[in-house]
Amino acid sequence: MEAEAQCAELVRLGIVDGIVTDDSDTFLFGGTRVYKNMFNSNKFVECYLGVDLEKELSLSREQLISLAQLLGSDYTEGLPGVGPVTAVEILSEFPGKPGLEQFREWWTAVQSQNRPKEADASSPFRKKFRKSQATKLFLPLGFPNPAVYDAYIHPDVDSSAEPFQWGVPDLEGLRQFLMATIGWSKERTDEVLVPVIRDMNKRGVEGTQSNITRYFGGGVGVGAKEAFAPRQRAQGSKRMAAAVDKLRATATGDEAGGRVEGPSSKRRRTARREVVEDDEGSPVMDQRELESRVKALTKSVAANEPPETAIKLLDSLKKDASPTEEMLRATRAGVYVAKLRANPNKEIARSASELVIKWKKLVEQEKNSKLQKAKMGSPAPAAAGSSPAAPAAAGSAKKAFTGDAEKRKFDSDGVDIKRTDSNVRNQCIGLVYNGLAYRCTEPASDVIAKSVAVEQAVFDVYKGETADYKKKIRSLFSNLKTKSNKELGPRVMSGAIPPEKFAVMTDEDLKSEDQRKKDMELERENMKRAQVPMAEKSISDSLECGRCKKKKVSYTQAQTRSADEPMTTFCECMNCGNRWKFS
Repeated sequence: MEAEAQCAELVRLGIVDGIVTDDSDTFLFGGTRVYKNMFNSNKFVECYLGVDLEKELSLSREQLISLAQLLGSDYTEGLPGVGPVTAVEILSEFPGKPGLEQFREWWTAVQSQNRPKEADASSPFRKKFRKSQATKLFLPLGFPNPAVYDAYIHPDVDSSAEPFQWGVPDLEGLRQFLMATIGWSKERTDEVLVPVIRDMNKRGVEGTQSNITRYFGGGVGVGAKEAFAPRQRAQGSKRMAAAVDKLRATATGDEAGGRVEGPSSKRRRTARREVVEDDEGSPVMDQRELESRVKALTKSVAANEPPETAIKLLDSLKKDASPTEEMLRATRAGVYVAKLRANPNKEIARSASELVIKWKKLVEQEKNSKLQKAKMGSPAPAAAGSSPAAPAAAGSAKKAFTGDAEKRKFDSDGVDIKRTDSNVRNQCIGLVYNGLAYRCTEPASDVIAKSVAVEQAVFDVYKGETADYKKKIRSLFSNLKTKSNKELGPRVMSGAIPPEKFAVMTDEDLKSEDQRKKDMELERENMKRAQVPMAEKSISDSLECGRCKKKKVSYTQAQTRSADEPMTTFCECMNCGNRWKFS
């Protein structure tokens, strides 16, 4: 699991607002806001936005992945001799997702002398590239690799929307892990970990930082932007600027149905409204148009444009936009509009509040609609105060699952997880369901029944909704979602592992047999590496320690001064550890 991919998933889920990293691969995983140099006291913290890359450089996420195939990344070595400028020129010459395949076909034809020079006479880039790279660049087999694209678009991440809960690390667990993997001693582990945990406890008592603005020591609220440096754009070379202009023109031409403006045409272009109509003839805004208008709204407010501009945009969103919950999560439109409720201008604040209320009602209606559909195929939740009982199976729910089992979840299965009168327990039931349903083709009724039984067993073991109860549910979910532990889920579903036993199994018990063997081999290998033979020291009985008066002194000699001077003797008492030297 890539850390950058998981951070990008947290942004998509709306759990965090940005990502602190110096790795630009984050944008390829879908990250939208990256803070760089956060822990470098010699540099300013820099904020990069994914929307700026697409707006100013016409580099979409797919284009960035293609750029990584050319320049190299964690998943590919790239092409030798191809730098950033040449890579952007290649993307501008061969645009779109199939662009790299077209580039490969063209370059293969050139090197095999199946494409005459006259065929590329109209393209300055192709003429120059043929001349400079004809005998230098040889494409590797399998370029472009589709596995690289898939690794960035569909990374292995935890998609749980459960909010963060801060706690103290498991010192004993970390100690055992570090001793087994890198051969640290207990003393060395405590030397590193104990101060960190002590500092965490201190922050827990005194209170943590409230926002990132206070972390930088800048102002908060009105006038806070004065604490930050003005936005700056990097000045690239003329060749890079020309490549970007061509890439932007190509992208604009694709969106406009193939119309590309020439270099002598005007730069100013009007954005097309992408509004469709539903079955009843009322306008329905798609995700791209929604994102575009929200960006325009945010830019208008940030630039202190006349309030009428922002109010007009808010009114258009209220009239034309009927977004789904998925659209609001993907575009973060609700977050941006909700912030405007605190705007000093009362008209803007009022319009933003009305828009937020409207969108909340739409999301509630969508959820209720899904809930009604789910209830038609699943039984009602357990009565208040009673234990969650396994639901009776509806005839339609007994059908085996036929979709993509790796992406299976309770909400996509249309299963109602409200089995108790506690929202926390219901969410835990949903988490267990997602774990058991992973790679499972059993009917939804069987999975929810087993999920309810497992949650009830954990609830009984830990005597209520305690911190240990929640921790255990998360642990079971993580182990069920581990790809290398394929047998765990089927064993729980088949009854080979009863819910009562499953609820008390330790992390070691939950591991697969193959993982246990790998851990044992790794531990033995690390122990061998840690057991480095020590050179035996010579001990003299003619030297006496001035501290403990024992004649157990080891010594070495070195020529530290000029050759006509005597050698320096370095002594160490093997009894008390006292060290000294003399000439």
